Amino acid sequence: MVMKDLYHNLLANAAEATGNQCIASQTLAASAEGTGQDLRGYRGALAIVDIGDSAGTPTTTNKWSIILMESDDNSTFTVVADADIQGDSSSGVIHVIDDATTKDNITISRGYIGSSRYLTVYATKAASGPNQPLTAVILKGYAEQLPVV
Repeated sequence: MVMKDLYHNLLANAAEATGNQCIASQTLAASAEGTGQDLRGYRGALAIVDIGDSAGTPTTTNKWSIILMESDDNSTFTVVADADIQGDSSSGVIHVIDDATTKDNITISRGYIGSSRYLTVYATKAASGPNQPLTAVILKGYAEQLPVV
């Protein structure tokens, strides 16, 4: 079987001046607002969040919420409507880390089909949630001009 060329159809590298990493790989002790990713020239995006092992025990009170955010100007971000998210979401929240048994040590992905120019990921800490290792990137796809690499 002949494989399709996905490499030249997705922007997933840091060759672009700003790269496409929203939240750099780190252990978060406090909430983090990801860097906005410019979707100009692309008609699709995929948010990928790699969540590590919680440095403690998250609970329904002491937890982390991963939220998909959008903006038209890269300065004022709002929560993405659930209708514009492909995959599970609730009021823009795409994942909640409230149980160390099933909610950490996982990679999640959600598609974006909205119309805003900028997209990012926020990680918000509630109460005294444990420190949380994670990284978030936005893959850009359906480029108006190919190849993207």
